[in-house]
Amino acid sequence: LTVGFLGGLLIIALVPGYRSLWLGFKEEPPEQQLLGEWIHNHFEKPQALFGSDCRACFYAGPSCERFVSMSRIHDSMPDERFLEDFLLREGVGLVAADERYVPKFYPRFKFLLEPSGPTWLKRLAVLGEEGEIIIVYQFERKE
Repeated sequence: LTVGFLGGLLIIALVPGYRSLWLGFKEEPPEQQLLGEWIHNHFEKPQALFGSDCRACFYAGPSCERFVSMSRIHDSMPDERFLEDFLLREGVGLVAADERYVPKFYPRFKFLLEPSGPTWLKRLAVLGEEGEIIIVYQFERKE
């Protein structure tokens, strides 16, 4: 009886729908997949990506050299200029700002979502639909 009970619990735990319900997982953000695929299709040389969610690098595959998280400097960033210096030090080539996470978790980076955006970044693409938009910038280093 105990083996049957434990076997039943194991089967239920392996069913994705129940596991998601129990653990509170939500659907993958589609804009992160869209961003990763866009990077994969537009860059042959691997890119360092600065953003809010590392899943974009998973979808970009070998086109993503590494991911630099916004959380690394969000709390210590005094102004925009600090971000420019940070990106230069980290060797970042692409910056991604999304409507899903930036306003909620990284409000100091909301300036990346403004229509004009920062002048020191080159806007490459706007991906996704209302509420799930990601803006992709290229950071051109002046070395």
